[in-house]
Amino acid sequence: MGKVLKSANKTGDIVFEVDGENILAHRHMLETLAPELAMFATEYASGTTIPIQGVTPWAFHSLLRFVYTNEPPKPDEFGENSASLIDVADRFGCTRLKIIAEQDIIASGISVDSVAELILFADAKNCADLKETAIAFFAAHPTAVKKTPGWEKLKESADILSELMDCFIPPNTDLPKEKKICVRDLRMKLDEKGLDLDGTREMLLRRLEEHE
Repeated sequence: MGKVLKSANKTGDIVFEVDGENILAHRHMLETLAPELAMFATEYASGTTIPIQGVTPWAFHSLLRFVYTNEPPKPDEFGENSASLIDVADRFGCTRLKIIAEQDIIASGISVDSVAELILFADAKNCADLKETAIAFFAAHPTAVKKTPGWEKLKESADILSELMDCFIPPNTDLPKEKKICVRDLRMKLDEKGLDLDGTREMLLRRLEEHE
């Protein structure tokens, strides 16, 4: 499939314009492997160059490569690119790639200076594992985090502040075991059942309960 992707420059029948760069793909491949991106393309007349706003060419190329070949970027390509990859994968329904990029951010380490903005980002993009991990980090370092510029942005969200305060409430030992399960284990159970892995922790838990 890598050869098919490379051939798109000559045989592609759909053109995306990303930050001034034209990127070609095959409509039938997108309809099969990336239906949300294909659906987005139908909003434009056939033969029209389709603008993709707010995405870097690298991220869009990476999305297409994953769609065609199931190959994510190399580990040394992530870094600061992970957030843009999550954004484009989230916009066009490429959940597996989104989770890979999410795991890269987690593996790269969360710091006092970055945690508040990561919580906001994870909440906006429904990156449940990143959000859970970042909130746990905040719970261990609340005083230091509240001194960072990111905290000033975060405290504007009443819903997120409420979630952060909840992490200081002693856990309810009467909750069923499945209610205490972490996001990573939730996704594992959903994956075993062939179910969607995207969404907030609450969405994942509800999805699992509906199929138990």
